[in-house]
Amino acid sequence: MVTKGPAGKNRIPVAISGCLLGEKSRYDLSDKSIPSITDALADHFTWVPFCPEMEIGLGAPREKLNLTVTGAEVRLTGDESGIDYTRKMERHAMARVKDLSHVCGYILKSKSPSCGLSGDTGIFSRIVLTRFPGIPMVDEGGLDNDEGRKSFVEKVFIYHRERRLSNA
Repeated sequence: MVTKGPAGKNRIPVAISGCLLGEKSRYDLSDKSIPSITDALADHFTWVPFCPEMEIGLGAPREKLNLTVTGAEVRLTGDESGIDYTRKMERHAMARVKDLSHVCGYILKSKSPSCGLSGDTGIFSRIVLTRFPGIPMVDEGGLDNDEGRKSFVEKVFIYHRERRLSNA
């Protein structure tokens, strides 16, 4: 398990899109780090970074991926190549969500075809929501003010407490 955060504290594990910690994992290698948010929350959480697109072997830089709707089906496809990555991402997400079953929340990259929450929900996010209904999930936009950060922290603490009580 890879974690980032101050050592020696009893912090709750929260999964976070690696690009939000400054990892060069975006399709265009752009910097999407949010130290104003991650630093403010680091006293509460141990970061568990992940990037589904990198983890299925796409590398960076890479072609941009898109969600396309065909009837009732949502597909994850390469913008230029048209390659369909849907099944590969779904298989990976099912396994990765099991690996991340110890986390008590997710901070995800907005508008990502794998991690997005608004509009068309990303493939990875959809599987997390199905497997762990009720787990606190937010994109970085939901944390850009004190009220949003406070709400997320409270939800994670409640989720963590309820999980501990149910395992006791």
